[in-house]
Amino acid sequence: MRVRSGGSSGNAAHAENVECWGIDPTGSFFVLASGIGANAERASQMVCETVIQTLLPHRESIEKMASGDHPDSCQNLMETLCNAMRRAERRLLDYMSTAHETKSVVSCDLVYLANGTAYIAHIGNQRVYLLRGDTGRLLTIDHSAYEYWRSQGKPESALANPAYRLRVTRALGIGGTAEIDTLQLDLRTGDRIVVC
Repeated sequence: MRVRSGGSSGNAAHAENVECWGIDPTGSFFVLASGIGANAERASQMVCETVIQTLLPHRESIEKMASGDHPDSCQNLMETLCNAMRRAERRLLDYMSTAHETKSVVSCDLVYLANGTAYIAHIGNQRVYLLRGDTGRLLTIDHSAYEYWRSQGKPESALANPAYRLRVTRALGIGGTAEIDTLQLDLRTGDRIVVC
């Protein structure tokens, strides 16, 4: 498996939209966190670091879960990934309350690669794509007001207001009870996962 990573420029839509990405030393865990708010850079960095630091001590047990030796292995693995993101959310909320920081929220995507499978945990308005051959497929759903109203059948013309696209409905730091989407994907030779 070949791993490549890269940085990001800012997002012109938000004056304070700062990304932080991280890869564990083995190249198995990939995290992209994007903060929105007054202290977005610190918030995204905190989430990214916490997720990786939470998972690293449990790498061996996570690898065993990925081997699928037990019927509940996949469910337990996904819950482990989500718990790492929830721990990052608790740390973020604690920091904001003790430092009297202005509220920041963080979109976060976590990808774990093992045994030809991608395990993905997602919350917020970032995206994870699968590039296979000449085609690309969006794997995640934006947690934005736009996507919510579009899924409810609201006409595109009514969604022209940019505020719908910019308003995040689910992210780390909103309410402290993160509802995280998960998915498992079998990979083929040549597949590429893009997190952006």
